Amino acid sequence: MRAYLMIIANCIKSTFTYRAHILFQILTSALMILVQFFIWRAVFAASPGGIEGAVVRGMSFDQTFLYVSLAAALGVLMRTWTDWDMNGQIRSGDIIMFMFKPADYMKYMFSNSIGFMAGNLISITIPSAIVIFGFFGAPLPGVLNTLFFAFALAGSCTLTFLFDFIIGTTCFWTMSIWGISAGKEVIIAFLSGALIPLGFYPEALRSVMVWLPFPYMYNLPLSILTASKANPLVWAQGIGVQLVWVIVILAASRAYYRYSLRKLTVNGG
Repeated sequence: MRAYLMIIANCIKSTFTYRAHILFQILTSALMILVQFFIWRAVFAASPGGIEGAVVRGMSFDQTFLYVSLAAALGVLMRTWTDWDMNGQIRSGDIIMFMFKPADYMKYMFSNSIGFMAGNLISITIPSAIVIFGFFGAPLPGVLNTLFFAFALAGSCTLTFLFDFIIGTTCFWTMSIWGISAGKEVIIAFLSGALIPLGFYPEALRSVMVWLPFPYMYNLPLSILTASKANPLVWAQGIGVQLVWVIVILAASRAYYRYSLRKLTVNGG
């Protein structure tokens, strides 16, 4: 356990190595937030009731802007790059070094992912949130919203890692995951609510999506944080379903990884 904590700490430190990169990411996030502000301001201004009184699919302008802007900030936070790290290790042959270490490879990659996301949280996501709540004047969430959001966000980050690990494991078979990883990003962005709130989707599509794990990656934590009224029972049920998906996908990813080890080829060996 101590070894994994050291991995997390080292990864957090490495996040702050390239300060110009952090500054660029903050500026990029701020620009995306600014674009989202004007896009949704135009949408609600054209709706009956205007910006102050319009309610579109059960969401006001403040709720919608807070949702999409935080989704952009969380997109940076939950970008683990685990699949690309594994791809690089396999192509270079460095992965064989991890196989002989007295540590579980999946736990090692998860610890690395936690450290990377924690570094992004401190250096990029929190500054982006300060911009959203401070500069744009978005309404602050309640204490109960924030508490449940924290639990849901932990589950969302875990699901993100598991999907990235599955894609990275696929490199054991293909040696390249560029197309597969790009497809994964598109699917998650569309089905998780990372682009727009799922409430804006057609009812028929939402009835299907509710049975998939993707809405529990972005839509669940963001819906909790932007809710105008506290609903602990519904939130707890959502987090419970999210936990079930974490367990199911964790078991599937472990089984897939162990089976894929048989197909691992390092430098033609």
